[in-house]
Parts: sequence; structure tokens; C-alpha cells
Amino acid sequence: SENQTQQFMASLNNQINQFNAQQANLTEQFNAQSANAAEARRLANIADVNKSNAAILNQTKQFNESVDFQRTQFNLQNAQAIEQ
Repeated sequence: SENQTQQFMASLNNQINQFNAQQANLTEQFNAQSANAAEARRLANIADVNKSNAAILNQTKQFNESVDFQRTQFNLQNAQAIEQ
């Protein structure tokens, strides 16, 4: 009958709307998780770069201090020869 057809169509419409809402929610959740993961990777990369930069600066400072020490040591050991 027409009434049963209308009920079936209304039920089908409700099921489709529920399915679409669920899929939209899943898509939003996935996008949020992906954005969070991307931000975590970005922050980890920044932390890694900062650690690398700190290590490079530390090694450069150590090298410069070593050169300064060696120069001072050389100058002290050879002060007389340099003055003559």
C-alpha cells in the first residue's frame, strides 16, 4: 500500500541520514587526529633542530676555546723568541 511505501521510504531516509552523519563524524575525527599527529611531528622536528643547533654551538665553542688555549700556551712558551 501507499502508506507502507511511505513508511519504508521514510525509514530508508533516516538510515541514510544516520549513516551520513556517522561518516561525517568519522571524517572529522580522522582529520583532527591527522592534524594532531602533524603538529606533534612539527614540534618534534623543531626540538630536534634546536638540539642539533645547541650541539653545534657547543662544539664550536669548545673548538674555539681549545684554539685560544693552544695560542696562549704557544705565546707563553715562546714569549722570549717572539720578543727578540
